[in-house]
Amino acid sequence: MTKNLTKKIVFATILSTILFSVFFVAKNVTPRVMADEAFEYTPLSPLPHTTSGETTNINLYLLGMFELLIGVAGVLAVIMIVIGGIQYMSTDAIYGKLDGKEKIKQAVGGLLLAVLSYLLLQTINPNLLKINAGLPPPPPQVSAPPVLQNP
Repeated sequence: MTKNLTKKIVFATILSTILFSVFFVAKNVTPRVMADEAFEYTPLSPLPHTTSGETTNINLYLLGMFELLIGVAGVLAVIMIVIGGIQYMSTDAIYGKLDGKEKIKQAVGGLLLAVLSYLLLQTINPNLLKINAGLPPPPPQVSAPPVLQNP
């Protein structure tokens, strides 16, 4: 009973977090935030497919980071599937086999969660995946000429 209740609480927490995230992003991505002027960002560490020079558009950088993290989640899921498979094959104990199966199930579940979150956002509105930092361009630095005083 306690295990099922714990699973239900964890599931409800994850579901509410995902729904809150979707509605929060949908609420904050409005036309007034999406300016045509791009905010230039100088990354400390460039990401693949996000920078062509020293500076990049911060929106492209964040989108590249999001896609990179989805890829990292996939790689980690495959590693955990392999570890679970090795654990399942290498032991004769029933509990070892159950632990291996559980690792495989959790890795597949995590991979599905990552991919389905991306697909859900893509299905609802593809513009949600075009991450916009909402940062306006910095104001121009205008310096006033020196004031001449009459003697």
